[in-house]
Amino acid sequence: GSSLAYISVLIFRAHPPVLCRAPLVHRVQACIWMRLAQRCPWRGARSLLVQAPVVASTGYRGLSSTPVSRRRLWRWGATRSGGVLGQLEELEVSEQPTLVEDVSGVTAVACGANHAGFVVDGVLHTLGSNSCGQLGRDSQASSSSSPGSAPAAALVAIEAEDGHHPAVLRLALGTWHSAALTEGGALWTFGWGGSFWGGAGALGLGSSDSRTVPTLVERFVEQGEEVRQVVCGERHTLVLTDQGNLYSTGKGDFGRLGRG
Repeated sequence: GSSLAYISVLIFRAHPPVLCRAPLVHRVQACIWMRLAQRCPWRGARSLLVQAPVVASTGYRGLSSTPVSRRRLWRWGATRSGGVLGQLEELEVSEQPTLVEDVSGVTAVACGANHAGFVVDGVLHTLGSNSCGQLGRDSQASSSSSPGSAPAAALVAIEAEDGHHPAVLRLALGTWHSAALTEGGALWTFGWGGSFWGGAGALGLGSSDSRTVPTLVERFVEQGEEVRQVVCGERHTLVLTDQGNLYSTGKGDFGRLGRG
C-alpha cells in the first residue's frame, strides 16, 4: 500500500506540496516536452528551445545516442514580458529556428510561457521574461539587447547553506514560476508566489512570497524523500519522489491538483 493524505485546498492561499490521493507512481508524463511544438493557449507563441539530434547515415538515431558534447541548442517563437495582471510587451520574434551560438553539451531544456532555460555542465541558464522573478537571477545585465533581438541567456546560481553549488539535473517552467532538480534529489523553486487577487502560487514553500532566486523546498529534505521528477503547469506544480509519492501544489481550481 501507499501513504495517502488528503488536505483541503483554499484557492486564495499558498500551500506546500501535498501528497495526492493516488497509489504509488512510477512515472509522470513530462508534458513540457510535448508543448515544444505548440502555441501557448493563453499568451500566444513563446520562446522555444530544442536539442539538435544527430542524423546518422542509417537514419535518425535520437537524442539519447547523441554525444553530449554535440548537443546544440535551437530556438524560435516569441518572447513577451508582463506580470500576472500586467500589460504584455513583445520583446522578440523569431520565425525560424536559430542556433544559439557558443552553447553545446546541453543536457536538459524547458520552456515556460515567456521564458526558457537549459542546463550545460550541471549549470542552469535562463532567458526571457523576468517579470515575476521566474529567471531566478538579476536580468538587468542581459536586458541590453535591442528590441526584436534574442535576449541573452545567463547562468543561475543555486547555492546550498554550506556554500555548495549542486549540479542541476532537470528543470521545469510554468507561466510565472520555475523549478530545478539538483543532484541528491533536492528541489528548488523561484518566481511568482501568489497573491490575494491572483490566487495561489506554485512554489511549494508554504507562503505566498515570490522568490527571485532559487529557494530550497525543505519539506522533502525533512521527510527524507528525494525528488525524481518535477513538472510545472501554468499555476501548479507536480513532484514525483523516490518513494513513488506524487505531490501537488499551487492553484487548485478545476481539480488540477488531484486532491478533490
